[in-house]
Amino acid sequence: MKNTLVRTVAACIGVVAISATTACGAANSDSAPATSVESARVAEIADSVPASISSKGSLAVGAAAYAPAVIAPGSGGQPSGWEVALMNEAAAVMGLTADYTMIPFDGILTGLEAGRYDAGVGEVAVRAERVERVNFAVNHTTSNVFLAPADNTRDEYSSIQDVCGSNIGVMIGTNEAAAANDIVTECENAGQQGTKVTTFQDQSTVNLALSESRIDVDLTSDGQAAYVLQQTGDKFKIVPLGFGPTIETGVAFQKTPDGAALANAYASAIDHLIATGRYQDIIDEFVEGLGPVEVSKTYTETGQLAGQ
Repeated sequence: MKNTLVRTVAACIGVVAISATTACGAANSDSAPATSVESARVAEIADSVPASISSKGSLAVGAAAYAPAVIAPGSGGQPSGWEVALMNEAAAVMGLTADYTMIPFDGILTGLEAGRYDAGVGEVAVRAERVERVNFAVNHTTSNVFLAPADNTRDEYSSIQDVCGSNIGVMIGTNEAAAANDIVTECENAGQQGTKVTTFQDQSTVNLALSESRIDVDLTSDGQAAYVLQQTGDKFKIVPLGFGPTIETGVAFQKTPDGAALANAYASAIDHLIATGRYQDIIDEFVEGLGPVEVSKTYTETGQLAGQ
């Protein structure tokens, strides 16, 4: 299933209708697909929002640029992207609006823990160590791929051993960073040295490093890789991985009773958007329909991840 998804991404590159005015992964919101809010308040779901949130009438959302999930505004405007569009629709269903603050990816969890935000977006992968710190509501799935220079001779990295000896670029604090560190550990355990992880503050800087040959490959999500290729033409290529899971991603919420209740309300809102077809419209618009979920789910305890 995973490799099928990756190959679908590669096949979609020529038709993904996303343009940008900035290089390699950081995009101007003026050039992103324009998605207006079409959903209305649903009383049953809105009534489940905790009073501490509903009394404000809005959600404070920390947003980390990770196109096409979150596309940074170019000139002080609002971010765009599929996860922003979903948040705007879900907020409307909950009887709220969403107010965004652009932050580094590694500021999402710390910002929620400090109470600065009610929710955090940026295609955040559900991981046990994160569920210990925040609550999650799943809204998408993804798979990791390598973005490589166009002259990379591989058609696939079929095993971790194929990666050993490479300098892997990742955005700091991401699921890909954790996965890259796991690759280094496995290579060292196999007696193969020289594998390195180089971290960067944002995805556009990772892509710039790849273009300048400061790293060998960029470990990123399939949707983000397709987005970059759409902008850069034949400069890079997607190289599928023959290992690694399909990854659940979602919105992070505070690790509090109200945060858990808000996660449940958001999940109900996503289920409503799935039922109305609005969810699929957004996924189709931004990522050619890749990675949809049939139903949302919440993670509030690490025990829920057992066996995954």
